[in-house]
Amino acid sequence: MEAQKVSFSGNKVYSSTSKVKSKGGAVYHTEKTDKAKNAKVAAAAFAGAVLPIIVINALKKGNIADVASAFKNKLPVKETLKSVSKLFEVKNLGAIVATTTGSVLAGTLTGAKMVNTKKEKQAKYKEGIFEFANSVIPAALVGFSLKGLEKAGKSKSAPLKAAAILSSILAGMYTANKVSNKVNEKVFKTKDKEKAKRKFKASDIIAQVDDLASVLVLAKVPFASKLHIDKLLPLMYTKIGYEAGTAQKEQA
Repeated sequence: MEAQKVSFSGNKVYSSTSKVKSKGGAVYHTEKTDKAKNAKVAAAAFAGAVLPIIVINALKKGNIADVASAFKNKLPVKETLKSVSKLFEVKNLGAIVATTTGSVLAGTLTGAKMVNTKKEKQAKYKEGIFEFANSVIPAALVGFSLKGLEKAGKSKSAPLKAAAILSSILAGMYTANKVSNKVNEKVFKTKDKEKAKRKFKASDIIAQVDDLASVLVLAKVPFASKLHIDKLLPLMYTKIGYEAGTAQKEQA
């Protein structure tokens, strides 16, 4: 068997060896296999993130009719794309939960299906629970905070709005970490509870670009609409399903 160099990055394990020889002389391209598996997880996570949003928006009055009309009347490409893009819009917390759930379920289950050991499967399930909580809880707290400001007649105060958003994101991520650890502990009957706990780190804040994007949408920030961030959210949420489906070991 050829020597392998294994490196760890985050919760992933990467092998620099592309070939592994067995005693019988067969050659297995492990690197290509891993890439193929990861591609399947990415495709599943993307489908899981996008399809619920398409269904939700397709049920809204006029959207499907507009798309059909654009193609039937052979409108200019720009107008056609504008009609089609309405099917990918994420405008509220319910849609965020839908695209998050779809991505995590599809990515996690696809990844788990391609591994054999219970430990490998559990690593993906645990990461899926964490990714779901770390996306939904901060977004929910931001949504509730903004609603509170609106009811109090303070929604136009930029400083208050910024403070509410920032505190909600930090509190949400901390809470998500606690909740996911507790759920994983109960579901998977972890023996060494302290070792199995995922620690909350500063890097977790930096990594959650999707949280920031969803906040901009929920806060109805004008430039977010101009940049079409609401239509890009399903693509961004593909990442969390991919992270769950490719998890290979528990984080320390």
